[in-house]
Amino acid sequence: MMNKGMKLPVRALVLAMGLVFASGAMAADDRVASALNDIGMAYNIDQDGDYAIVISFDDDRTQLVFVRSAVYDSRGVVMRDIWSPGYVHGSDDMPADLLSRLLSENVGTVMGNWARENREISYVVKLTADASATELRAAILEAAEQADELEKELLGSDDL
Repeated sequence: MMNKGMKLPVRALVLAMGLVFASGAMAADDRVASALNDIGMAYNIDQDGDYAIVISFDDDRTQLVFVRSAVYDSRGVVMRDIWSPGYVHGSDDMPADLLSRLLSENVGTVMGNWARENREISYVVKLTADASATELRAAILEAAEQADELEKELLGSDDL
């Protein structure tokens, strides 16, 4: 299921991230590296110290997922974000019917939710920073599957 035939745009992006990190960037959270190594997930680290993972599916599609190194405290619980882009719109005017639909879908999601930032819609899972490797794997796969389905439906492409 992992890294079998990355599409060229994703491969170029992930390789570039590794080069940027090698040239001196923010520190990555070693807990994430340890968990990813434990579950055998290949990764690169971007300029923000975030982990970039390419998930390969049985239908030869791939999906890019990020695990943030930066964490935040929410009422005494230290959390991190795992997210995967599912849709990029051509302008800042995102279709209202799409936003309404995704907001409604959020009610039925268990692990994560849809979020919009500028022209991008991503599936975001919030996870405790000390989550086990198994929990991190589940969050990564959930984000990848949800985002890939949206990309397939709305864009018909496999570039994210």
